[in-house]
Amino acid sequence: MSQEGQPTDDNTDLAPPARFTRETLLGCLGLLCVLLTLPLLWLAVGVGTGWLAHLLPLLAFVAAIGGAALTLRVPAGRTARSTDPQRPLTHAGSAPTIERPARLANRLMWSLAALLIACAIGGYAAEVIASGAAWGLALMLGAGLALLAQGVCIGTGWLPAPALTWQRRSIYGETIRQSAPLLAVGFVTIAGALFLALLDGYSWGPLGLGLLVVALALLTPFVRRTPWRSGPPLPTDHAARRQE
Repeated sequence: MSQEGQPTDDNTDLAPPARFTRETLLGCLGLLCVLLTLPLLWLAVGVGTGWLAHLLPLLAFVAAIGGAALTLRVPAGRTARSTDPQRPLTHAGSAPTIERPARLANRLMWSLAALLIACAIGGYAAEVIASGAAWGLALMLGAGLALLAQGVCIGTGWLPAPALTWQRRSIYGETIRQSAPLLAVGFVTIAGALFLALLDGYSWGPLGLGLLVVALALLTPFVRRTPWRSGPPLPTDHAARRQE
């Protein structure tokens, strides 16, 4: 019996073959940066005193944050799609963004963030010039905590996003892209100040680092991004919720 007329199974649900793409390269580079954190910290402890011992901790925490940011840019196995015209998504599965002119409140938030970053840099410079300067470490810690608080308030919508000329945000009102850099800079400043305090022999340095690690372990499940069950909220939903 001839089998020419029999239908063939065309399974279109098979996963495509693995390929080395640009996203894969970014993920590998991000993992390499994260793994580079511990060797840099080990070198900072063994190199002794001097400007190199003050520079390596900051490079280590910058590598950790940069590596985590690169790994987060790697797309997941399935990209989110939307068939609802009222809740559109881009080809990458993210929400579309719009640009609006910056208001006075946005410029004030930008000025505040710039001032806090300048204070953090000033405290670090004082620590490098006069090793063990407690006021420099205190200035770094204060600026880092203020940057974290500002990032959290912006991410939750309590404060406007910082912008100098134009404000870019999601059409659904998300501000994580504006708050993430502030959170990253605040984390690097606090972790760097605590590690420098450890190198200078302050007893509160290792205690602060331990509390920072515990806080990160406890807060990570709460900031992990979860998919929407019924699609992202509309801008009108946010407006109606505010009116209530």
